[in-house]
Amino acid sequence: MKKNIVVFMTSLILCLSIVIPAYAVNIVVSFSTDKSDYKTGEKILITGKVMKDEEPGLGTKPVLSMVDSDSNLIQIYQWKDGEIQTDGSIHTSIALNESLTDGTYKLKLTAGGVSDTHEVKITKTTQPPSTGGGDSGTTPPSTGGGDSGTAPPPVVTPPGNPGDTTDPVLPVPVPEFSPITSESLVIKGTASKNTKIEMTDKKQLQFETNTQDNGEFTYQLSQKLEAGTVLYAKARDLKSGQASDEVTITVLDKTAPSVPTVKKFSDKDKVVSGKTEARATIIIYKQSKKIATNKADSKGSFTVKLAKQKAGTTLIVKSVDEAGNSSKGAKVIVLDKTAPNKPTAKKVTAKTTKITGKAEAGSKVYVKVKNKIIAKTTATKKGTYTLKIKKQKPKTVLSFYAKDKAGNVSKAKVVKVVK
Repeated sequence: MKKNIVVFMTSLILCLSIVIPAYAVNIVVSFSTDKSDYKTGEKILITGKVMKDEEPGLGTKPVLSMVDSDSNLIQIYQWKDGEIQTDGSIHTSIALNESLTDGTYKLKLTAGGVSDTHEVKITKTTQPPSTGGGDSGTTPPSTGGGDSGTAPPPVVTPPGNPGDTTDPVLPVPVPEFSPITSESLVIKGTASKNTKIEMTDKKQLQFETNTQDNGEFTYQLSQKLEAGTVLYAKARDLKSGQASDEVTITVLDKTAPSVPTVKKFSDKDKVVSGKTEARATIIIYKQSKKIATNKADSKGSFTVKLAKQKAGTTLIVKSVDEAGNSSKGAKVIVLDKTAPNKPTAKKVTAKTTKITGKAEAGSKVYVKVKNKIIAKTTATKKGTYTLKIKKQKPKTVLSFYAKDKAGNVSKAKVVKVVK
């Protein structure tokens, strides 16, 4: 008698700590046996089907297990991807020998977390008395030569290799890890209990830790791992020594770049340049507003074009790495490299002892005769100034200069003393 049960399952996929849009994986698992009642010495023929999103169930790792009424595992077999047919069908057989007792046995096919279950009844075959000499006790059927002692336990025969009686080993599930970042000092995860978690980067790093009774495991790192480091991990059963498939974990970049170094920038410049993390994005802000951006090269050098800025303006330069981590801001004050305009000066006569005029607010105003300073003062906030001088002879040439707080010096205003 054949039974077919179809079970559907939807999985929510999580990638490290990053949430991605949910994708419903539709897995269909079903199988049947050639009949429901068997006797020892016979074979249970298994015909099944595993589909994943209406395609053959590759990667679902179908496993067939057989347990007795007390849930003791009798046999187990796992199909490889190469044994799954193009239509999703799978096949195998279980040889039943005299080691089995009368009773009901449960067969369970699991793939990708979805299962189908069937029960079969097995009856022990009664053996006729021996007609030969010697011991008159019952003996099990001959297995085709060799010692006629106790028959071996039942085996699951994989397709295409019916003579293989190697006892299959229960597959060890792969360990699952919490995200590991460049800021992590503890590695956490879950696996089957009574397993050892082995981790390595296949270069110089190697870590081991055992699971707790609840299957959780932790490992305390002595130092942080570099972003991009790839760890290869597997779980190893402490009793059988059997290892799971290998999984890889990439250390996520959660470390912010260092504050970028920025060269001096003046009110005459149109390019900000400096050094930062390789291939990071440089963003320049003025009063919290982004005004320019560019990307650093593979060596971390960067140049960012922007409009001329007024002397004294504060710019904040930040670096954002390829993982999206942002540095603290580098504070840049726009330097004053622009000379003041020439000061003005009113008419100077041979009788003048006080000169007035205009210059850049706060600048120093000098008057020279033949490169000798004869007077100086500071312009007011309104840009006016007054200079006291001694009387000068007619035709004497006076040169007036303004020097701002940044040290920039104006061109000279030349005034000739008149009668």
